[in-house]
Amino acid sequence: MTSLDSIHAGAQVIKRELDHSSLAFKTYPVAHIFDAVKGKGGEGTHCSAEQVEIAFWQAGLLLFPWDKTGGKEGHTRVYRAGSLIASILNAMRFPGANSDEDLSKLIATTKARTKREK
Repeated sequence: MTSLDSIHAGAQVIKRELDHSSLAFKTYPVAHIFDAVKGKGGEGTHCSAEQVEIAFWQAGLLLFPWDKTGGKEGHTRVYRAGSLIASILNAMRFPGANSDEDLSKLIATTKARTKREK
């Protein structure tokens, strides 16, 4: 089993990749996410999908969609937790008493930014 430090170090590798290109989000093969963790943990590194998701969350990154069963096929998108797109995503994913209002405000913010940029 991998130490939590190795998993967190793997999350930092992905975060630096986003930093390098000043990106709010990027799509990765799921295998790349696990490879980043293994690259820091060494040979024989194993970790659960839940451990990876938590480590990324603690690094300020969201994985969506994320296969919690640990499948390593397909792709996932990594979002910066504080970005506008991540806020919209979370408003959609986690409905609550005021989430419709929150989502509407976020969409209005996006529309206003788009109009200013034109």
